[in-house]
Amino acid sequence: MSKLPSHNVAGKQLQPLNRALRTFQQKPPPPKPLPPHPRRKAPWIIGGLALYAFTTYTAYTYTSLTHLTTSTPSPPIPEDVSDRYNHTAATFDSSVNFTEKITGINWLRRRLTRQARGDILEVSVGTGRNARFYKLGQCDSLTFVDQSASMVATAQAKFKGVCGSGIQALPIPRGKHK
Repeated sequence: MSKLPSHNVAGKQLQPLNRALRTFQQKPPPPKPLPPHPRRKAPWIIGGLALYAFTTYTAYTYTSLTHLTTSTPSPPIPEDVSDRYNHTAATFDSSVNFTEKITGINWLRRRLTRQARGDILEVSVGTGRNARFYKLGQCDSLTFVDQSASMVATAQAKFKGVCGSGIQALPIPRGKHK
């Protein structure tokens, strides 16, 4: 690089200006900033969409529930619902079997009935889904109660398959009991 001339102003040389010009001329230009990486935006976009979906779902649920509770009267509930189960007794096991396996209810049934000892009262026996899990050697007596006659008939058939004979169905009188 050629040497820049120095200037005399009022008897003083301007050497510092020459040094600054040389330094400025030797530095490379600063690098251009990189554009934002597209992958760095993806988590923000996904998170924003998830937050939007959650907020929308929450607002919809809240709105629909408050509307239901204020505008729709509850349907009357009959005192005796056993008629519903009389109609579904034949298909009840197949309709709840998959759900009970997924939720672990069958495991819970097995665990609880294996612990039963002495005189046992099973209220709302239904179709007798617990029958195969009882350890009969630990039971002094088993009493099963249900309001639906069809459910009791299905349960009785299951218990006869497990226990053999000795099963007796007792009718339950209808009406209010005091």
